[in-house]
Amino acid sequence: MPPTNDVNEGALGALQSYLHRKPNTTMHQYNALAMFKFNNTAAFVQHVFVAEDHVFVTQEACKRDGGHLERDCKDAIVAYRQNQVVEK
Repeated sequence: MPPTNDVNEGALGALQSYLHRKPNTTMHQYNALAMFKFNNTAAFVQHVFVAEDHVFVTQEACKRDGGHLERDCKDAIVAYRQNQVVEK
């Protein structure tokens, strides 16, 4: 029995709904957005950040995006599935 009456109320349902609207979103992007909303980061940024902080955050985001973490994860899943096919 589901914990709620609405399938879109839980965290997994929220992910499912979001990916239905934006299917090209990576898990890293979704997790960052969810934490941003949950932690009320926008209010923190408005009150505390200075120009140097914005530059640092932008540079760090570019480094992480350039690391191709999602592509590596998808490649590992594809390799695992291909290995399963070979074993069968």
